[in-house]
Amino acid sequence: MTHHVHPAATPATGAAMMRAMMMQMMQSQPRF
Repeated sequence: MTHHVHPAATPATGAAMMRAMMMQMMQSQPRF
């Protein structure tokens, strides 16, 4: 993953990446 963000793809890609990271963090956490 590169921290290079293309201005044209910023809004959609940014939201998608944020969502993916949130999902990963949620899955890595133990479920009670």
